Amino acid sequence: MKNLILISLLVAVCASSSSALRCYQCVFPGEGKCQTPSDLTPETCTEPGTAETALGIKSVCLKSVIDVQGVKQITRSCSKQGAQLNACSIFRDHVEHCSVCDSDLCNGSTNVIVSIWTTLIPVVITIFMKFF
Repeated sequence: MKNLILISLLVAVCASSSSALRCYQCVFPGEGKCQTPSDLTPETCTEPGTAETALGIKSVCLKSVIDVQGVKQITRSCSKQGAQLNACSIFRDHVEHCSVCDSDLCNGSTNVIVSIWTTLIPVVITIFMKFF
């Protein structure tokens, strides 16, 4: 009985939702609010089609910093990456930084966001070790 409860708990913890990815969106870098993600409204990215998914392409959040005549321009958007598709390849010149990530609102500031899993997994392991 204890094993059944443990397995059920682990399945529930590891199950992930299939909701669409949300990213900060600001493709007009001249806007001051592109600098501060908290001023932006998150948008839901479109999911890859069946053919794209079969090729390993997935939705990602993109953040780029481009130097335009000495002025840094920041863009944040939804994009797609995988297989032969590199989201950062659209920026060819004057790119100071380009990165993609695949968790909600990860194209915001550079602050480290602690995942609930980094807290929950050690708790589950501790409970497991205590009772089994």
